[in-house]
Parts: sequence; C-alpha cells; structure tokens
Amino acid sequence: MRARSTLAVVLHCGYCAERRKLNVLLERIMASDTLKASLEELKALFGEPSQVTLGAAVFCDSIAEVVQGGASSTEEKPGPQTGNPEGEVPLCSDEQLESYAKSRYEYFAGDAWANFGAENWLATWNRVYQRVSRQGAKILDELKEIEEPSTNLAASQLTENHDEPDRARDALAQVFDSEEILKLHLYQVGDTEAITGVLIAAVSAQDAIALVFLMD
Repeated sequence: MRARSTLAVVLHCGYCAERRKLNVLLERIMASDTLKASLEELKALFGEPSQVTLGAAVFCDSIAEVVQGGASSTEEKPGPQTGNPEGEVPLCSDEQLESYAKSRYEYFAGDAWANFGAENWLATWNRVYQRVSRQGAKILDELKEIEEPSTNLAASQLTENHDEPDRARDALAQVFDSEEILKLHLYQVGDTEAITGVLIAAVSAQDAIALVFLMD
C-alpha cells in the first residue's frame, strides 16, 4: 500500500509540474499576442519600415536574429522564436540593442545616409536614457524627462504634432510600458545640421523594436 501511495504522489507531483509549465507557456503566448496587436497599432500610427528620412517608422525584428547580428527589416521574418526546449530565450545585451538601433536608424535615413555621410549622421548619436527598472516604467514620462534639448523637443513632437495625439500616446504606452519589454533605450539622432530626432529601442523575449523619428 505504501509503495502504491508513493507512486501516486510522484505521479501527482509530475502532473502538477507539467500543468505549471503549460500555464506559464499559455501566459507567454497570450502576452505575446497582446504585444503583437499593440505593435500593429503602433505601426498604423507611426508607419511601417521605410527609407523616407523624415517622419517616423516602426521596426520589429526577431530577437534571435538581432543577437546573431543578422536582423534586416527588408527580409522576410521567421516565426516567433521559442528558444530551447525549456523555454529559454536569447539574451540581448545593451551593446546588441544599440547596434540594432543604429542599423534601423541607418535604414530609415535611406539615400541621405550615404549622401550626407555616416560620420555626420552618427555625430549626434547618443544614448540619452536607459530604463533601469521595469517596475512602473512609463514611456511618456521617460520621453518628457530627456535632458538634451533638441531630443526633448523631438520627443514632444512625436505625439503633440501627430494627427491623433491621444491615440499616439496610448499606442506608445501599450507597447513600451508592456510587461513584455525587458530593455529600453532612448537615443539622440540627427544630421548635425537641420535634422533632429529621437529613437526608441526596446526588446522583449521574442522581438527587437525600434521607433525612429526625424524632423527638420
């Protein structure tokens, strides 16, 4: 009887462990779907990937490709990365996120990048903010608190000069305040002359996201 009871306990514990893993997986899938929907709204309001130089565009790439250094918004994306069989995902360092942000900045600048020179486009490049805690983070407050004057102005125009400012603010918050966001950087961008801007770069467990905004 004791052996049979012990076996029942072992089987029950194994069942509970598998059930917990399944619940965690379902929660991740639901959270990922919510973030994907929010990203679609962000793209609708700020633009799909483009090379128009001025205005805004939203980029989203597989975190696995970013970590491997091969992300390109001009190529077809693979499906969501689930990591290894135990659910681990690739880790993205601050340096890798910055490299990704620069690549999206260059892509968005289009022909102007080569025409004016990379050295001019990168002369103003600066990480003006890095989120240190995911608890209570608010992207709208973080943008307002940028100390560099031209970047602060660009950050304000991101929503204030939008055709639908309230909807734009909500979209920014839905994406960048999501619990799925693991890292977030804000960058100063511009060409040292007439163009200024701001770049928001962030990563979740599955995606790298960049919102580039340039104005003259």
